[in-house]
Amino acid sequence: MNHEPPQQATPLPDPLIPIVVGITGHRDLRLDDIPRLEEEVRKIFLNLKHDYPDTPLITLSPLAEGADRLVARIGIEQGAQLYVPLPLPRAEYEKDFNTPESRSEFNQLIQQSAECFELPLLIGNTPENISEYGPERNLQYTQVGAFIVRHSHVLIALWDGTDNGLEGGTAQIVDYKLKGIPETYKTLQYHLDIIDTGPVYHIVTPRERNPHPRGTPFSLKLLFPLPESKDKSRQEAHFEMLEGINNSNRNLTEPASRVQQNIRPN
Repeated sequence: MNHEPPQQATPLPDPLIPIVVGITGHRDLRLDDIPRLEEEVRKIFLNLKHDYPDTPLITLSPLAEGADRLVARIGIEQGAQLYVPLPLPRAEYEKDFNTPESRSEFNQLIQQSAECFELPLLIGNTPENISEYGPERNLQYTQVGAFIVRHSHVLIALWDGTDNGLEGGTAQIVDYKLKGIPETYKTLQYHLDIIDTGPVYHIVTPRERNPHPRGTPFSLKLLFPLPESKDKSRQEAHFEMLEGINNSNRNLTEPASRVQQNIRPN
């Protein structure tokens, strides 16, 4: 098993503000669906690059099997830096991956990441009680989902559209992005803190345990924290915020580009 430190990706230009793309989704994707899901995820990254061409992208993924890794792979392909928050200590987390091939893919993606880091244990959790599959371990998965929601501008959800009530499940993390994160998973709050709600790019995803999702398979649904009829201005404000990030990045990069052109020898 390879535990070498991850190779460092090329750092972002210091002043530039990235758009962070979070991921949640099912682990039990069907093998035959992978190419189609990759195509739909690729479209999202291409659209973000087209709409915000002066802004670097970051993918935030804990690299569980299935959806997490699929989006991480496409993000890397499209030039996004990968950051990996782990819900458990790395050696403990790797117990989730039952085959050598899965563990190898996990380690290869970490090697391609810009940074991999472990989230702390929640209050009441211990190395002993999270080593067993049960409520305490599940809360760690919820925590990493909440972390991704809090630190992403948009969330990609490869989801069948059903709520099975599972702690740390895809439906719960989508709900956090649309309605807000419970206080349990928030750090100290300040007036200038980021708003943790935002849009969800929901790709209707069949899975092994549910081959008949709610909606047309592989279609894209753009979900917002409030229905459009109630708060269209809030939806528009979110994309205006992303446009503002892009404009700021353009203003930072264009002067530097002009300076380089002026000092370039004839």
